[in-house]
Amino acid sequence: MFALARQGLVDMASFIPAYRGAAARPDKFCHGFGIFQLDLQFFKTEPDYFLDKRYADFGAALGKCIGELRAAMRRIGWQDKTSLSDLEMAAIAIAYNTGHYNPVKGLKQGYFDGSKYYGENYHAYLQLAAATARPVAAPAGEPMMRGAPPGAPRARALPAAAPAGESGTRGVPTGATRKKSTARKVARKRAAAAKPVAKKAAVKKTAMKTTAVKKTVAKKRTAKKVEAKKGAARKTAATRVAAKRATAKKVRGK
Repeated sequence: MFALARQGLVDMASFIPAYRGAAARPDKFCHGFGIFQLDLQFFKTEPDYFLDKRYADFGAALGKCIGELRAAMRRIGWQDKTSLSDLEMAAIAIAYNTGHYNPVKGLKQGYFDGSKYYGENYHAYLQLAAATARPVAAPAGEPMMRGAPPGAPRARALPAAAPAGESGTRGVPTGATRKKSTARKVARKRAAAAKPVAKKAAVKKTAMKTTAVKKTVAKKRTAKKVEAKKGAARKTAATRVAAKRATAKKVRGK
């Protein structure tokens, strides 16, 4: 997984200069994958999605995105809604970002970038997108946004839930994106074979460090003992000299 994430960063850096500084460091790698940026933390629970590069398949990536957003809807009790206003979509985005939504706080929720909250930024981008998009006549009978004045954009209908066995885009079977690739199998085998070698190397390195530390400690102890012996010898010699001088004084005194 590291090799794949690392190569992704190197590939991006060849097109986007801003990534070249990070790519120059061998310990840096990508943390988000696919057009909807699924975080690398999900590798622990869904390794095949990353190793099979399903994030590069738009149908699979869209299905994953819709699944995450529907889960956010369920967390705030909106699973039965069939259409959403802009503010309601922002609320779901906040629930996706933070795991929950507090109606009292409104858009001031989620990541704070120093000037605006995630909810505020999302809503602003949504309004910008609506302002730049070509106007499309709403189908007859489609609900208006709650509290919107006449002539305002209508509420956006949600896509139908994908049938069992299919991804978020209709007609794109999930199974089509779940075939085991030979490259992934080879990578797993190599990784499995490398683990014992890496473990032995780590043990050997630790043993060498321990031995070096022991030798250093032994040398210090030996040096202290030698110094102590020398000190004792000097003290004994001094005592003897002092005794001889005292004896000589007594003799001269007689």
